[in-house]
Amino acid sequence: MHARVAIYRISSGSAEDVARSADAEGGMLGIFQRQEGFASYELVGAGDILISISRWETEQQAHAATMAARSWVAEHLARSVELVHSYVGDVVLSSMTPGVAGP
Repeated sequence: MHARVAIYRISSGSAEDVARSADAEGGMLGIFQRQEGFASYELVGAGDILISISRWETEQQAHAATMAARSWVAEHLARSVELVHSYVGDVVLSSMTPGVAGP
């Protein structure tokens, strides 16, 4: 399993605003869900920082997600967020509670 972690600085609006955009029709979540190897996607708001975490079966799929995210953010959120860092790496430890859904 591989993860893509991207850190964005929020320049206008809130983490919740970005999450609504990502979850809307045509948003980042739907784009990721249609890509091969998709496992999960989370957005974490931390003040003026937004952390995007997605999990993929392969490193290549995680890198493809980086390109998809870059395009979508440029088109839909360029005035709201700025990419600070983006990483792709092996998931070396993970624990998820079965049956627990996000908000």
